[in-house]
Amino acid sequence: MTILQLEKKLIKLNVSQREFSLKGDLMFDAINLIRNYDKWEVFYLDEKGNRNDQLKFDDESSACEHIYSLFKESKRISRIFKLNL
Repeated sequence: MTILQLEKKLIKLNVSQREFSLKGDLMFDAINLIRNYDKWEVFYLDEKGNRNDQLKFDDESSACEHIYSLFKESKRISRIFKLNL
């Protein structure tokens, strides 16, 4: 999966664009994807600038698949518990 494909899937999943950054711009209170040399890093950047749950991937596709699975699971949990996230 590419970044463009991921972005389309997240929009289709009804994920707000305020919840993620896929193009290297750091966004607070969001899942961020950045390319750092030959690695792809995925993390949640909190309001204090701390990187939480940071994972590194060798390729774009693996990083994108991970992000998609995070949001897909979040939406599934929201439906089960009738949360409006």
